[in-house]
Amino acid sequence: MRQAIRWGGACFLGVLLSSCGTPPPSTRLPTGYPLNGGFERGFDSWGTGYIEDSVRKYHPPEESLLPYWMSPSSKATDSRLYLESKSPHSGAQAVRIEHRTPEQPQHYGTLAQRFPVKENAVYEAEVWTRVEGPPGATWFLTMVREWEPHVNLPLAGVWTKTVFRFVTEKKQTEAELRFVIQGPGTYWIDDVSLWELTR
Repeated sequence: MRQAIRWGGACFLGVLLSSCGTPPPSTRLPTGYPLNGGFERGFDSWGTGYIEDSVRKYHPPEESLLPYWMSPSSKATDSRLYLESKSPHSGAQAVRIEHRTPEQPQHYGTLAQRFPVKENAVYEAEVWTRVEGPPGATWFLTMVREWEPHVNLPLAGVWTKTVFRFVTEKKQTEAELRFVIQGPGTYWIDDVSLWELTR
């Protein structure tokens, strides 16, 4: 069973437990993914996933909009992706997203990266974020195509760490780390990392 649990302080954790209550693995091993998780090489390696594949296959004129995708279109949804060197969490720069369209169905911006995984394995994605915007700003992180389960990212004005734990399925070889922005606000992302958990 997978569910998101919110902890106090400046850390949010998506927790996974087996149905029999067995504690999850606890030893964390770095995977090296996602590539360029600190955005020190700009948007290199970002803009890969099932939505991005569809853009490249069925809407080639819009491929130039990647790595960031706006649904249903860049005209209908005012959401833009930038690199910013002012006050990143670490390093020289971070990602900034300006989303101006009010929250409504099928109007969102998304940034993703696909990476290899092992089957029946437990992973933790870790990310630092901050937000400036009106109450009701909405965004989340997910690892599955159906977007469930997902973890709602914090709306803190200071850099805050979120950890999302998930398990891969039998014969699964790939996963996607996907940010989805749905409500008005200014959003920052930095230092995205993926860890494999073993006993």
